[in-house]
Amino acid sequence: MRGLMAYEHLGDADLDEIEVFAELAAPGPWYVRLLDDEAAMNVVTVSTIADDGIALRCPEFYHGEIVAATLIQRP
Repeated sequence: MRGLMAYEHLGDADLDEIEVFAELAAPGPWYVRLLDDEAAMNVVTVSTIADDGIALRCPEFYHGEIVAATLIQRP
C-alpha cells in the first residue's frame, strides 16, 4: 500500500488491499499481553489469549497466539 498523505482519499485499489489484509487477520478478540524470554525481553504483544498477569517465558507460551509484537529487546 502506498503512503497516503492526510488529505488524500483512499482509492478502490487501496480499499481492496485493506479488505484482503482484514480477511487474512487472526480472528478476535485480541488482547494486549506481556511476555518474556531470552531473545525478547519484556515483549508487549497483541495476542489471541488474554493476559494472565504473568510475563511467561518461552516455551511456556505458544508463539502461534501472537498477532503482533512490539518493544522487542535482546540483551
